[in-house]
Amino acid sequence: MRYRIISLFVVFVLCLPFKTWAASVPVLISEVQTGSATSASQEFVELYNPTDQDVSLNSWTVEYKPATSGSWAKRATLSGTIKSHGFYLVAPKTYLSQADADWSSGLSGTGGHVRLVDSDKTVMDLVGYGETANAAETAPAAAPPAGQSIERLAGRLIEDGGNAVDTDDNSKDFVIRTTPQPQSTSSALEVPAASNDVPDADKPVDDPSPTPVTYLPLQLSELLVNPASPLTDAKDEFIEIYNPNQQPVSLAGYTLRTGSSFHDYYVLGEVNISPNDYYTVYSSDSHLSLTNSGGAAQLLDPTGVVVSQSDAYEAAPEGQSWALIDGTWQWTLQTTPDRPNVLVKPVVDVASVSTTASGTTKKASSTTSAKTTTAPTSKSTTTKVAAAKTSKPSTTKTVSSAVAAATESKTGRWLLIGALVITIGYGIYEFRYDLQNFYYLGKRKFGLGRTDRPRS
Repeated sequence: MRYRIISLFVVFVLCLPFKTWAASVPVLISEVQTGSATSASQEFVELYNPTDQDVSLNSWTVEYKPATSGSWAKRATLSGTIKSHGFYLVAPKTYLSQADADWSSGLSGTGGHVRLVDSDKTVMDLVGYGETANAAETAPAAAPPAGQSIERLAGRLIEDGGNAVDTDDNSKDFVIRTTPQPQSTSSALEVPAASNDVPDADKPVDDPSPTPVTYLPLQLSELLVNPASPLTDAKDEFIEIYNPNQQPVSLAGYTLRTGSSFHDYYVLGEVNISPNDYYTVYSSDSHLSLTNSGGAAQLLDPTGVVVSQSDAYEAAPEGQSWALIDGTWQWTLQTTPDRPNVLVKPVVDVASVSTTASGTTKKASSTTSAKTTTAPTSKSTTTKVAAAKTSKPSTTKTVSSAVAAATESKTGRWLLIGALVITIGYGIYEFRYDLQNFYYLGKRKFGLGRTDRPRS
């Protein structure tokens, strides 16, 4: 009886339609651009096949739904095959001629949904973007700015490692890519974790446990967030990395992250940092943006572990660096790419107190100069301090004179008012009879002070 049940189960499984098997084969949406920097209709949707087998896309569709309302609408019908670890590009062919399928544009730049549906009407993947997207997987990804895209993370956070991270949470699986990279069936294949496929000759073949990899600690040491003119944000912003170890460290596979929720990222290449040395990554190469209004930066090792993170900064002063000095992140006027950080803070010098012609005191304008905490006090600074001490008595005397002048001016005003009151009083006394005659004449003429009585 037991063998009969097993036989029936095997027959049932073998008789299942092939499409039931195919539905379990994932093809993922790997990158989406909702518009270029020049046109909102220049869009694309990129697909990636992370499996070890080719997948036929005949009669598959790519569909779109607005962020908060509306129904799904077909925007492209696919055909052909997506290779194992290969890409497939859906885009208006008037925009990207290498596209594998034509696309009817109309994606909203602020929020929406894109999904991939197979020929059996099974939803293979779905991406929601923008804060208002109400049908995303768990939480929506950030909406890409014009000219940028959202891209699914690579399996090992490396540039050529495929886009295979799928946790069913769009907010975690996708990041902003500042320079979009649309890839089609003609693009190179990307095999995730290909570097781990080479067996270790010193390890027994039957040992399934991987060799642990230890990455030496590195530190973020300086951020130039708001370069002063003529430097520009697009070219001259930088992130500096420091190697505190006693041996060189390769940066291959390390990742820098910036932006809101650290969505923007840049994967470093084959660069070695010598012991106790620095390496500076400029925005002209990484295309990372450090927001002037506030933010932070992260450094991740090739396994995706955060090994260093800067303290968060607020509004960035122009021309100053956010630097790690004596274990504390702080602003400094001295930018030092590829060199040890130096704390140079702005200081305010009060020039002097002067007296105006009206007798009021007025503080002179403050001037800002740089003060380096590590530099010794110079002769000119000592002279300035001595001069300030020497001028202190004269300043006190000037203020006393101003107060005395103000007091004398106040007394004079009261004397003037008193003299005016006495003059008016003397005039009334001198002409009192004339004023009395005027009063009686007016009383008789106009009836001033008279009360009309009824006649008897």
